[in-house]
Amino acid sequence: KQWYQRRVHGECKKALPQQSIKMFQPLDQEKIEVMKAAFEEADKDGKGKLTANELKEVLNVVLDNDIDDNWSEMLMRVVDSDGDKMLNYEELTHLFTDQKEPGGKWKTLFKMVNVNSDGKLCKRDIAKLMKIYDEDSDDTLEETKERINLIIKTFDEDGDELLNYEEFCKLMAEQDSDDSD
Repeated sequence: KQWYQRRVHGECKKALPQQSIKMFQPLDQEKIEVMKAAFEEADKDGKGKLTANELKEVLNVVLDNDIDDNWSEMLMRVVDSDGDKMLNYEELTHLFTDQKEPGGKWKTLFKMVNVNSDGKLCKRDIAKLMKIYDEDSDDTLEETKERINLIIKTFDEDGDELLNYEEFCKLMAEQDSDDSD
């Protein structure tokens, strides 16, 4: 068994089960027009930028789906390239474009769970990461804490009990290599 595997209720589970993180499908021209109109309507103060709540309003219209507050805040962190906690129209469009850069999926995932946007994942951030990967987990709170501590013990190289992006990438690379075996 590898470091991240353990027995729970007689079954082997991983600390972070493999699953791909998908952004939204590209929009057709009609949906792009809907998004532009929804953006302008949600931009109540006319500054050309949206808050997380306003982003939620736009996505609810564009996707015809109810996006919850947690997802809108995570998506905001993913595409807010200037770090002002607001989205301009160009940043919004990045939710609907393919990410072709190397490691793009990991960068996206890191930004999604890095609540403080400080470049370090705390235990709470790692818990969010685990929830994304294993929504149906029946782990107790104590088991979840054990898994988080194991991840930190294994990958925290600088001893600050946080995972920076480089340490996070090592975790994800280990995940990927173990899943391909």
